Amino acid sequence: MATRKRHTVTAIVRLLERDAELTAQGLSTEEVARQLEISTSTLHNWRNRFGQMSTSEAEEYVEMKDEIQRLKRIVADQVLEIDALKLIAKGKF
Repeated sequence: MATRKRHTVTAIVRLLERDAELTAQGLSTEEVARQLEISTSTLHNWRNRFGQMSTSEAEEYVEMKDEIQRLKRIVADQVLEIDALKLIAKGKF
């Protein structure tokens, strides 16, 4: 079985730009997917999810995703600190 590749969002957008070029040349979806070395279902999923993004929008998307993860970690740390302070205040430490 082939190993699974993980493509970055910017790489996906670049592949979709290539997809648009190949489709404009009259190639079918199956032929385009074969040339991009992905399955047709992956191509359809990528078109639905990232089809309207430009490369700069994809980079911004990745940055925002990273920022959200960072903020989630901060909130989780604060919740743990609050719980610890509540236990200390009750005298159960």
